[in-house]
Amino acid sequence: MAETTTRPEQERICNLVPSRNTETDWQFHQAIASGALAAPAALPASVDLRKPWWDIGDQKNTGSCVGWGSTDGVARYMFAMANRLPQNAKLSPRFTWMASKETDQFTTRTETMIEGAGTTLKAAVDILRRFGAAPETMLPFNIVTAMYTGDEDTFFATAATRKIAAYFNLQRNLPNWRGVARTTRPHPGRTQR
Repeated sequence: MAETTTRPEQERICNLVPSRNTETDWQFHQAIASGALAAPAALPASVDLRKPWWDIGDQKNTGSCVGWGSTDGVARYMFAMANRLPQNAKLSPRFTWMASKETDQFTTRTETMIEGAGTTLKAAVDILRRFGAAPETMLPFNIVTAMYTGDEDTFFATAATRKIAAYFNLQRNLPNWRGVARTTRPHPGRTQR
């Protein structure tokens, strides 16, 4: 019988705060009606989004789950599937995570440096919509001493080339998620920037 080795699990910080004012978010049916997504012909019973080029990032013992989920989990996948980002290119979860903490509706004091201070997914996608996603090469997740040390305007100009146009709140509605998974490419009638 083979011996199984296990490694101790790191303590994980999940500091996701529930988003507020979601009743004003655009919904799935509005994505279909606007042409942002093509209506799926039929919803599949299941969808497997795994890809051979996809590797799973590790937030380690940080509170960066919002950055990983929004930027590495959704934005990177959607940009790669739309051929707007090479499959091997990485985006910076650190940028989205920290920018969300700086600008969310809960910010009344500086807490970017506090791991346990939470933020919302809505704040993260607002960062991706307003500023875009920074490349991992400009602001790596694993840092030794300094974060991004280049020109501030260059950083934001580079991130701006990866803006999302909009987001739609799919709620906790499994058919909506299946519909989006089935139509991973932008609607053929829409011009993409």
